[in-house]
Amino acid sequence: MGTYLSRAFLDDPDVDSGETLLDPDLHTLAKYIESVEEASHLERERDEVWEEMLEMENLLGWAFLQGQDDTLHVLSLQLKYQKLEKQKEELTSKAEEVRKKGELKLSTGPLGSLLDPVLKEFNVRRQSYHSQAFVGNHVNTMLKEAPIKRLTSIATSKAQQLVEQQDMPLAVFTRARALQDRYERLFTLFAECHSKYSHAKPVSDEDISSLDRSIKDLMSFYRTSFPQGTVPIKMHLLEVHAVPWMQRRGFGLGFFGEQGIETTHAQFNNIQRATGGIRDETKRLKVTLERHLLKMCPTRVGGIPAPNPRKSTN
Repeated sequence: MGTYLSRAFLDDPDVDSGETLLDPDLHTLAKYIESVEEASHLERERDEVWEEMLEMENLLGWAFLQGQDDTLHVLSLQLKYQKLEKQKEELTSKAEEVRKKGELKLSTGPLGSLLDPVLKEFNVRRQSYHSQAFVGNHVNTMLKEAPIKRLTSIATSKAQQLVEQQDMPLAVFTRARALQDRYERLFTLFAECHSKYSHAKPVSDEDISSLDRSIKDLMSFYRTSFPQGTVPIKMHLLEVHAVPWMQRRGFGLGFFGEQGIETTHAQFNNIQRATGGIRDETKRLKVTLERHLLKMCPTRVGGIPAPNPRKSTN
């Protein structure tokens, strides 16, 4: 959207750029557009320098052809060329720096700023750490049909509003609708996979085959719809390793999650409170481990014995 505004819409002499950028949804693009314009000006200067360098190369080539390798004229041309080359590098570097400073952040763009209110509708929020990722329960919430439709419809709703209020071309709405359809389908396919592997229940051969088909559908759609996209490590794990892992172990991936480790940690803490009075460290550790083993697997020590009946005192 920012690229379209800077290259086409705001260049129209009939468009009041100041009034357009005062729009509450577009004002966040002002810094980006200023950076694009400044960088474009620097790049035009760089292109002019490049044209001079090409002309200088032709002159040098002609001089070498005439055998004027060591003349003052050739040395002068070489110095000018080196100066132009340095100027070109400086302009290129400065243009890249200007563009980088003007980059939009995910949370401040005209569409990105609308994501958090939608998340709040479903009592979901980003973490303040881990790159603002989501906790597991929030992922489960957002991978339902209604949240997916609500989240992916933001672009279309905002594009329709801009077309109607800012007189933008219908192509903006058309492209937004295409994005909505693409991401809605992508999230829906992933949600199908997620529901089939993210649990701790036993899985049958039929469950494994169903998950395998869902993963193949997801990856096929991803590669077709995002041909320039890469495959992150977690997506690779899903595509290549999830099915063999579950097939070999017979349970969903949730069975092997970190929740079990946290539970074990809590059990050790409880046992250590009871064994803390044993002075000998080795004996204390041995008793702690024995009690934990008994708690987790009582059959290891023959099970829990039945209490001995009391003898009658009569």
